[in-house]
Amino acid sequence: MYRPIMTALPRAGLKLGIVLLVLFILIYGALFFIVRSAKVRTWVQAQLSERSGSEVRVAELRLRPPFNIVAEALEVSKPGELLFTADRLTATISPLDVLSRTLHRVDVEKPVLQLDLQEMMKSPSKTSAKIALRHLNVQDGMIVLKKGEATVFELPNINLAAENLNLGERSGISLRADVPRLNGEAELQMTGQPRNLETEIVIRPKQSQGLFARQKPKDAVPELVRLHAKLHAPESQEADVTIEGKFHDLTIGDGKITGDLDTHMKIDAGWTVAAFSGRAALTDFPKAIRAHALQLPNGKAAANFAGTFALPSKTLSLKTVELSSPFGNGAGEAELTFEPEAHISNAKVIVREIPLANFKTLLPPPFDKWMYQGQGQLELNFHGPFDALEVKGIVHSDTLQIRSESMNVASLAVAAPFEWIKSALRIKEAKLNATRLVYGAKDRWQGSAERMQASASFDFKANEPLKISGQFATAGGKFTSPDNSKVGENLSLSGPFEITFLPGKNSTSVTGKLTAETGEVLWGKFFGDLKTQRPSFEIDGDYFRGVDRLDCRRCNLNLINVGSVDIAGSIEQVTQTPALRLQARSANFSPGGFFDFFLREAFKVKYPVLDNLAVGGQMAFQLQLQGLFDALTADGELSLKAGELRVKPKDWQIGPIVLQLPFQVRLSETQKESTGDPQIGRLSIESARFGKQSVGPVTATVSLSNNALRFHQPIRLGLFGGEIEISNLFWPDAVHDPKQVSFSVEAKRLQLEELTEALNWHPFSGTLTGSIPKVQSTGSLLQTRGDIQAELFGGRARIGKFEIENPFSSLASIKVDAKLNEIQLEQLSKTFEFGRISGILEGSIDDLVLIDRQPSEFRVDLHSVERSGIEQRISVEAINKITVLSSGENAGALYGGLAGFFDSFRYSKLGFKATLKNDRLTLRGVETRGDQEFLVVGSFLPPTVNIISHTQNIAFSELLRRLERIKSDKSNVK
Repeated sequence: MYRPIMTALPRAGLKLGIVLLVLFILIYGALFFIVRSAKVRTWVQAQLSERSGSEVRVAELRLRPPFNIVAEALEVSKPGELLFTADRLTATISPLDVLSRTLHRVDVEKPVLQLDLQEMMKSPSKTSAKIALRHLNVQDGMIVLKKGEATVFELPNINLAAENLNLGERSGISLRADVPRLNGEAELQMTGQPRNLETEIVIRPKQSQGLFARQKPKDAVPELVRLHAKLHAPESQEADVTIEGKFHDLTIGDGKITGDLDTHMKIDAGWTVAAFSGRAALTDFPKAIRAHALQLPNGKAAANFAGTFALPSKTLSLKTVELSSPFGNGAGEAELTFEPEAHISNAKVIVREIPLANFKTLLPPPFDKWMYQGQGQLELNFHGPFDALEVKGIVHSDTLQIRSESMNVASLAVAAPFEWIKSALRIKEAKLNATRLVYGAKDRWQGSAERMQASASFDFKANEPLKISGQFATAGGKFTSPDNSKVGENLSLSGPFEITFLPGKNSTSVTGKLTAETGEVLWGKFFGDLKTQRPSFEIDGDYFRGVDRLDCRRCNLNLINVGSVDIAGSIEQVTQTPALRLQARSANFSPGGFFDFFLREAFKVKYPVLDNLAVGGQMAFQLQLQGLFDALTADGELSLKAGELRVKPKDWQIGPIVLQLPFQVRLSETQKESTGDPQIGRLSIESARFGKQSVGPVTATVSLSNNALRFHQPIRLGLFGGEIEISNLFWPDAVHDPKQVSFSVEAKRLQLEELTEALNWHPFSGTLTGSIPKVQSTGSLLQTRGDIQAELFGGRARIGKFEIENPFSSLASIKVDAKLNEIQLEQLSKTFEFGRISGILEGSIDDLVLIDRQPSEFRVDLHSVERSGIEQRISVEAINKITVLSSGENAGALYGGLAGFFDSFRYSKLGFKATLKNDRLTLRGVETRGDQEFLVVGSFLPPTVNIISHTQNIAFSELLRRLERIKSDKSNVK
């Protein structure tokens, strides 16, 4: 069997190692218990007190594996000069660092260092020993600066982690330490005596410590920080302190600052008051502070300051602060107190000449693209402790101008008081006043206002919704459509609003109510005065900035005498070209109020009949509204109950009316093809009354599709003892051209006596029967196609042309062509009380124009026609009236004697030809003999008579005067 054989030398080494290990364990175990003994603790206290010249006390001393010495409740003091206490001090010793007088690590928990200024000013009696620290950690420490019994300054909550600290033996201190937070190395040189002390601190980027890393010379490494301080404090005289500093790409938070600091301080001989002044500057502001978060113009910022610090009361007074930056220039003053806790008693800063255009990059789209011209002012007041600072102030702007492709504000003034309390920003009653606002491009909808006022308040807290509430008012408002067909002027709008911004979301909640106090609106052909209706619009919706869309959860349009409309849906591209997708409904819409507001006032001058028309009933509807403003379409359904139309004072009346109508209309005048069959509605009229005439129930089916309004069934009316049937009633575009309408009419056996009575004409008998294949109204003209025939005075009248220009205006013009056949002159003369004439009358009336019921133009050819068995005679009374009309003279003297023998005369011809134009009537007889015009030609057999017209040209107004004379004169002849 093989056995390993160990040589003598390794065995000896193994034995030695075991012996040393046992010896180390014994010695370490002995030290572990010895160090904890009271004798060792007393001896250590005495040695440290002797070497340092101070009194050192330790409550407990122990050794903690492997090489940590822990001192509990450490206290170092020198009467009147120094006091240092610590809850625990742990020193870590490395055996390899003992010979180099280096402590590997020192940890101090809750140390308190008290320094007395008077003792510090004395020269040291001993030189300091050379010692180095590789690691120094201080947790929750405090430095207290005292003068006698008075505490001058306290610096609490010190937490320090330093590496490679070196304290030199020469006069002063030389210290080198790593600064991990800055990834740099710090060098501190302190030279001189306490009353003439000079300190310099330099921080450079830390170089790589790798095995093969190439070290650069110290002068070749750029400096992050260089501070140079001098203290000159002659005994019993004021002390003088200067501090100069430079910073280059010094990392603080997310930014890198570059700048300089220059401060001078004078401390009185009693070290009670320090007066200071200085200047600080940043060369890359604000980029140096927030490199990525702010997209603001960069530049140099500087501050000049001066003040005092009272050491007994620990009060810092900044007498003057002068600021200059790319965002304006300012000045301020402040007072800070550091006892019992650090707080600002009072501080005030005013920043003027703030170029507001520099801040537009902070605004959300599209406001960040607008141009801003003007300056503002900021006033700030600070008060309270640093951890609960209260800030109050106000923002001013008096002459701000705003311009963009769609917005122009001539002048905007802002005054916004605010306060910052407990991490919350509050703005109370911010005031905004603007003049001459214009919104919208030239080829789009435009709106403007002469004045606008708004007030707003809000509270802002981080991670909580931001609510802005206030009041809004405009005066002198206007709006116009691209084609100027829709116009609003003198608009005054006002009302409350609330805007809520939700953190982390791209939406804004908007609620409010706008009421129009005054204004006139022209919408196409409709006109309305808003003052009488005071329309109001309530909104409760969300605006999504990313897609420029407004979602209306619950909106409402209300007019006092018309009703309210509830609206829901969305509006796309709100700030550009709005496109609507809305649903609207109303259950209390008043057609009478709508008529009064939109139609009566707009058209009563042009159509006086509207001023006497009254509309009643209750309407409800629901619809879907879609498209751009210039191309809106509406689909829905409306219903009317208890509808009524009547003419004041109740000359005629229609109703109750019931209507159920599905509809599809477009507000654009561009014609579109209809898709599919229209939905059919129903119209019911319970009764109608026209003077003494009444009509029973009427029903019809009706549709409104693609703006075309059509009645699908004939409407039959029993009137004037007969029947009227209206069929094919059709409006091609009832929305944009309601006057364009066509229909056909058939009248059967209408009693003329009842018709003339209803029309307040001279009553005459007969019947009217006729058929008009088509009546068409286009623009301002209503005309017929086909003939109208009437049976009257024993004969027939055929109207071949019938036109009315401006049928609903006060100056309607009627044009008629008519043919008369087999008219019984005896019935005609008896009806119009023109004496007695027998015979048959025929002829034509061409180009008759009636304006305001008076003829203004015509061509007439009327003449008697011989018929077998019908006698042609004329009474003396008729002869006299014809003579008055033709000559203006009474024929009673001529025919009065004959009237005693004859009451009538035979004639062979009777008639006339007349032409009227421009109030000139040309009258010709039925027969011409030389220069004589015979209106009546006597027969061959007696008694006979001839009537000659002695006036061939006469003013038509004179002829009317003669007619009035005939009516008023009482004839003496028969």
